[in-house]
Amino acid sequence: VWRNNNLWLTATTLPVAGPNTGQTTTHWWRLDTAAVTSSLSPAGLITIGDNGEAGAEDVVPGAMTAWSGIAVNALDEMKLTYGVFAPAIYPSAGVDGRQPGDPPGTLQPSVIVRPGLAPYVRTFTSGSTGRNRWGDYAGMSVDPSDDRTFWGFNEYADVQGNPTTVGT
Repeated sequence: VWRNNNLWLTATTLPVAGPNTGQTTTHWWRLDTAAVTSSLSPAGLITIGDNGEAGAEDVVPGAMTAWSGIAVNALDEMKLTYGVFAPAIYPSAGVDGRQPGDPPGTLQPSVIVRPGLAPYVRTFTSGSTGRNRWGDYAGMSVDPSDDRTFWGFNEYADVQGNPTTVGT
C-alpha cells in the first residue's frame, strides 16, 4: 500500500534472530519514498522507515503467523491481518495494528478475530496424499466512505466437511 510518501508491505518470513527465530512469522515494513520525485530519481532514495514482526504470541503462546494483508488509513494508522497457527489452537484469523505515535517496530496487542473451530485438512485430491492448501485469501482495506474504518478478511478453520468435495 502506498500512502503519504510511504510504501507499506507485508510478507511471511522465517526470522533468523529475535523472539520469533525459526518460526514462521508475518513481517511488515514501511518504506519512506519521500525523496523519490520521479521515475528518473537515482537509486537508493527509498529507505526503511520502520518495520517489525506480528508474532501473535501475546495472545497464543507458540503462535506462528502467515498469509497477511495490510492497509493504512487517512490518519496513518496501519492494520494487518494474518493467519494464526499454534499447537494450542485451530488455524485462526488474527489482526494487529499500529498508531502513528507508536514506538518504532512495535504493534498494538494482537487480536484473534475469528478462532478456528476444528483441525484443517483440505488436500483437494482423493486420499490425503495431496498438498494441504491454506492462505489463498487474506486482505485488509480501508472503507472509501470515511477513509478511516478498516475491513479485513482472512481464513479460519471451520467445522470439517469432505476435504475433497467442493462446497462441503
